[in-house]
Amino acid sequence: MRKTLLYLGIVFILLGACWGICFYIFHVRHIPFMFECTLAINEDSYAPWHYHYVSTEEKFRFWIYNHQITDNLPPLIDNLDLNAFDFTKYDYLLFIGGRLTDLSHSPWLSHTKDAICRHEDARVPLIPTLEKASMDSLYIYKMEKTIKYREPGP
Repeated sequence: MRKTLLYLGIVFILLGACWGICFYIFHVRHIPFMFECTLAINEDSYAPWHYHYVSTEEKFRFWIYNHQITDNLPPLIDNLDLNAFDFTKYDYLLFIGGRLTDLSHSPWLSHTKDAICRHEDARVPLIPTLEKASMDSLYIYKMEKTIKYREPGP
């Protein structure tokens, strides 16, 4: 009788451990975000399909203004006031061609949707779910400032 209880206990512990590991790997964690604004962009500007995770004013300025220089295109946005953004409290997510409906992460999503090796960058990639929208608008969202997250690789 004691052996049977011991074996049942071991089986239940192993099943619980397997369930816990599967839950950890496949459970999708949703990240809260807030809509900041929509800005009209120049029609002939280059618009990449993926989003950009911007944590500092320098990165924001580089993405908005400087990445256009290599393609000899006009600035993405004319007369943008960067003082309206609070880079001490928030990180910003920039999207062209899609409105953000969900922002999530999990080890399984990282494995299937991220092309960057975990050894190169240990931060967690945020996987967006987008609703198709106009390509002539830049959608900006904000989330609480953290060093834990990054955008997914190509």
